Amino acid sequence: MKCFNHEEREAAATCQRCGKGLCKECASKYTPCLCDDCYEAIQNEHHARQVTAVEQRRQGRLERMTFTRNDLILNCVLGIALVIFTLYTIFTEAGGFSDPGDVLLLPWIFCVPAGWRITSKWLRLGQGDTTVIYTDADGALYSFVAHLMIRLIGGFFLGIPAFLFQLFKLARSRKAVQEAEQEVLKLRGR
Repeated sequence: MKCFNHEEREAAATCQRCGKGLCKECASKYTPCLCDDCYEAIQNEHHARQVTAVEQRRQGRLERMTFTRNDLILNCVLGIALVIFTLYTIFTEAGGFSDPGDVLLLPWIFCVPAGWRITSKWLRLGQGDTTVIYTDADGALYSFVAHLMIRLIGGFFLGIPAFLFQLFKLARSRKAVQEAEQEVLKLRGR
Protein backbone atom coordinates (compact mmCIF):
# COMPACT_ATOMS: atom_id res chain seq x y z
CA MET A 1 0.00 0.00 0.00
CA LYS A 2 1.26 3.46 -0.88
CA CYS A 3 1.00 6.69 1.13
CA PHE A 4 -2.11 8.69 0.28
CA ASN A 5 -0.13 11.99 0.26
CA HIS A 6 3.13 10.70 -1.23
CA GLU A 7 2.50 8.09 -3.92
CA GLU A 8 6.20 7.28 -4.26
CA ARG A 9 6.48 6.14 -0.58
CA GLU A 10 5.34 2.93 1.03
CA ALA A 11 2.62 3.20 3.74
CA ALA A 12 3.90 2.57 7.26
CA ALA A 13 0.52 3.06 8.98
CA THR A 14 -3.11 3.79 8.24
CA CYS A 15 -5.37 6.62 9.37
CA GLN A 16 -7.33 5.44 12.38
CA ARG A 17 -10.43 7.21 11.18
CA CYS A 18 -10.68 6.57 7.44
CA GLY A 19 -8.05 3.89 6.79
CA LYS A 20 -5.92 5.79 4.24
CA GLY A 21 -2.33 4.62 3.95
CA LEU A 22 0.29 6.96 5.48
CA CYS A 23 4.08 6.98 5.19
CA LYS A 24 6.30 7.31 8.25
CA GLU A 25 6.44 11.12 7.94
CA CYS A 26 2.66 11.53 7.55
CA ALA A 27 1.92 8.99 10.30
CA SER A 28 4.05 10.90 12.82
CA LYS A 29 2.24 14.26 12.32
CA TYR A 30 -0.69 13.61 14.65
CA THR A 31 -1.37 11.45 17.64
CA PRO A 32 -3.40 9.28 17.19
CA CYS A 33 -2.37 8.44 13.63
CA LEU A 34 -4.62 10.50 11.34
CA CYS A 35 -4.50 11.86 7.82
CA ASP A 36 -4.66 15.62 7.27
CA ASP A 37 -8.33 15.53 6.16
CA CYS A 38 -9.47 13.55 9.21
CA TYR A 39 -7.45 15.72 11.57
CA GLU A 40 -9.04 18.85 10.06
CA ALA A 41 -12.52 17.28 10.30
CA ILE A 42 -11.97 16.42 13.98
CA GLN A 43 -10.73 19.96 14.67
CA ASN A 44 -13.80 21.43 12.95
CA GLU A 45 -16.15 19.16 14.92
CA HIS A 46 -14.44 20.13 18.16
CA HIS A 47 -14.66 23.82 17.26
CA ALA A 48 -18.36 23.48 16.37
CA ARG A 49 -19.05 21.81 19.75
CA GLN A 50 -17.19 24.63 21.53
CA VAL A 51 -19.19 27.29 19.67
CA THR A 52 -22.46 25.48 20.45
CA ALA A 53 -21.58 25.19 24.15
CA VAL A 54 -20.61 28.87 24.37
CA GLU A 55 -23.80 29.93 22.55
CA GLN A 56 -25.89 27.83 24.96
CA ARG A 57 -24.18 29.46 27.95
CA ARG A 58 -24.79 32.88 26.40
CA GLN A 59 -28.46 32.04 25.83
CA GLY A 60 -28.86 30.86 29.43
CA ARG A 61 -27.25 34.04 30.72
CA LEU A 62 -29.45 36.13 28.45
CA GLU A 63 -32.58 34.39 29.76
CA ARG A 64 -31.50 34.97 33.38
CA MET A 65 -30.79 38.64 32.61
CA THR A 66 -34.21 39.02 30.97
CA PHE A 67 -35.93 37.42 33.97
CA THR A 68 -34.01 39.68 36.39
CA ARG A 69 -34.83 42.77 34.31
CA ASN A 70 -38.52 41.86 34.12
CA ASP A 71 -38.59 41.17 37.86
CA LEU A 72 -37.02 44.57 38.52
CA ILE A 73 -39.50 46.30 36.20
CA LEU A 74 -42.41 44.62 37.98
CA ASN A 75 -41.09 45.69 41.37
CA CYS A 76 -40.65 49.27 40.09
CA VAL A 77 -44.21 49.39 38.74
CA LEU A 78 -45.63 48.03 41.99
CA GLY A 79 -43.40 50.41 43.99
CA ILE A 80 -44.55 53.42 41.99
CA ALA A 81 -48.18 52.38 42.50
CA LEU A 82 -47.59 52.13 46.26
CA VAL A 83 -45.87 55.54 46.36
CA ILE A 84 -48.72 57.14 44.39
CA PHE A 85 -51.27 55.55 46.71
CA THR A 86 -49.30 56.72 49.76
CA LEU A 87 -49.00 60.27 48.41
CA TYR A 88 -52.69 60.32 47.55
CA THR A 89 -53.56 59.13 51.05
CA ILE A 90 -51.23 61.65 52.72
CA PHE A 91 -52.56 64.59 50.77
CA THR A 92 -56.24 63.70 50.99
CA GLU A 93 -56.28 62.57 54.62
CA ALA A 94 -53.67 64.78 56.26
CA GLY A 95 -53.52 67.65 53.79
CA GLY A 96 -49.81 67.12 53.11
CA PHE A 97 -46.67 66.09 54.93
CA SER A 98 -46.79 67.02 58.59
CA ASP A 99 -43.04 66.54 58.95
CA PRO A 100 -40.48 67.14 56.16
CA GLY A 101 -38.75 63.92 57.22
CA ASP A 102 -41.81 61.95 56.09
CA VAL A 103 -40.52 62.29 52.53
CA LEU A 104 -37.74 59.84 53.48
CA LEU A 105 -40.40 57.18 53.93
CA LEU A 106 -41.20 57.17 50.20
CA PRO A 107 -38.07 55.24 49.06
CA TRP A 108 -38.86 52.59 51.64
CA ILE A 109 -42.42 52.32 50.38
CA PHE A 110 -41.11 52.15 46.79
CA CYS A 111 -38.95 49.14 47.69
CA VAL A 112 -41.60 47.22 49.68
CA PRO A 113 -42.61 45.01 46.67
CA ALA A 114 -39.03 43.75 46.30
CA GLY A 115 -38.89 42.85 49.99
CA TRP A 116 -42.38 41.36 49.90
CA ARG A 117 -41.46 39.11 46.98
CA ILE A 118 -38.22 37.90 48.54
CA THR A 119 -39.96 37.24 51.86
CA SER A 120 -42.68 35.29 50.02
CA LYS A 121 -40.01 33.28 48.23
CA TRP A 122 -38.32 32.42 51.54
CA LEU A 123 -41.65 31.42 53.05
CA ARG A 124 -42.34 29.10 50.10
CA LEU A 125 -38.86 27.59 50.39
CA GLY A 126 -39.39 27.00 54.10
CA GLN A 127 -42.65 25.18 53.55
CA GLY A 128 -41.24 22.59 51.19
CA ASP A 129 -43.71 19.79 50.50
CA THR A 130 -45.59 20.14 53.77
CA THR A 131 -49.22 21.02 53.51
CA VAL A 132 -51.44 21.86 56.43
CA ILE A 133 -55.13 21.07 56.31
CA TYR A 134 -57.19 23.25 58.62
CA THR A 135 -60.41 21.87 59.95
CA ASP A 136 -61.65 25.16 61.29
CA ALA A 137 -61.92 28.58 59.69
CA ASP A 138 -60.13 30.29 62.59
CA GLY A 139 -56.91 28.32 62.02
CA ALA A 140 -56.88 29.18 58.34
CA LEU A 141 -57.61 32.84 59.06
CA TYR A 142 -54.84 33.07 61.68
CA SER A 143 -52.36 31.42 59.31
CA PHE A 144 -53.35 33.79 56.50
CA VAL A 145 -52.98 36.85 58.73
CA ALA A 146 -49.64 35.59 60.10
CA HIS A 147 -48.25 35.06 56.59
CA LEU A 148 -49.55 38.45 55.50
CA MET A 149 -47.89 40.18 58.47
CA ILE A 150 -44.59 38.34 57.91
CA ARG A 151 -44.61 39.39 54.26
CA LEU A 152 -45.48 42.99 55.14
CA ILE A 153 -42.79 43.28 57.82
CA GLY A 154 -40.26 41.49 55.60
CA GLY A 155 -41.23 43.73 52.69
CA PHE A 156 -40.68 46.84 54.76
CA PHE A 157 -37.35 45.85 56.31
CA LEU A 158 -35.89 43.86 53.41
CA GLY A 159 -37.21 46.11 50.63
CA ILE A 160 -34.24 48.39 50.08
CA PRO A 161 -31.57 45.65 50.34
CA ALA A 162 -33.64 43.39 48.05
CA PHE A 163 -34.07 46.18 45.50
CA LEU A 164 -30.36 47.02 45.56
CA PHE A 165 -29.53 43.34 45.20
CA GLN A 166 -31.78 43.17 42.12
CA LEU A 167 -29.87 46.09 40.60
CA PHE A 168 -26.59 44.29 41.37
CA LYS A 169 -27.89 41.04 39.83
CA LEU A 170 -28.97 42.89 36.69
CA ALA A 171 -25.56 44.54 36.30
CA ARG A 172 -23.79 41.22 36.92
CA SER A 173 -26.06 39.44 34.41
CA ARG A 174 -25.49 42.11 31.80
CA LYS A 175 -21.72 41.76 32.24
CA ALA A 176 -21.92 37.96 31.98
CA VAL A 177 -23.93 38.23 28.74
CA GLN A 178 -21.39 40.66 27.27
CA GLU A 179 -18.53 38.33 28.19
CA ALA A 180 -20.34 35.39 26.60
CA GLU A 181 -20.96 37.40 23.43
CA GLN A 182 -17.27 38.29 23.25
CA GLU A 183 -16.39 34.62 23.68
CA VAL A 184 -18.76 33.62 20.86
CA LEU A 185 -17.30 36.27 18.56
CA LYS A 186 -13.77 35.14 19.41
CA LEU A 187 -14.58 31.50 18.65
CA ARG A 188 -16.39 32.33 15.41
CA GLY A 189 -13.56 34.58 14.24
CA ARG A 190 -11.02 31.80 14.68
